[in-house]
Amino acid sequence: MSRKVLVVDDNKDFSDMLSHFLDTLGYKVDIATSAKQGLKKADCFQPDLIVVDIIMPSMDGYDFLRELNKNSNDAKVIAVSGGGWLDKKEYLQTAELLGADYSFSKPFQSLSDFGSKVEELLSA
Repeated sequence: MSRKVLVVDDNKDFSDMLSHFLDTLGYKVDIATSAKQGLKKADCFQPDLIVVDIIMPSMDGYDFLRELNKNSNDAKVIAVSGGGWLDKKEYLQTAELLGADYSFSKPFQSLSDFGSKVEELLSA
């Protein structure tokens, strides 16, 4: 049975690229274009891993992580951010404090590094 990954990001191009990459690695992937949609899909899809963007309109990745924790979801989480008002590192450090297992800056320096981290988290 293939492991399931949910990508939560309002950037369709990024989500599509990541979905295609993860699909080539053998994962079953679903995409949510907002944090609220992501919470619903996390409940139904029951992913093993969630990749969530921090900066999104309406409900951000921080609120997503807080709600995910309330729902006792045990999926591993990778937070991603291209930055905003603050430095990318500050957004990502806060995400890890809120429960993300790892974080990456967008754009990724290396998709293979991202894929390796996904493999590591899912094999733990």
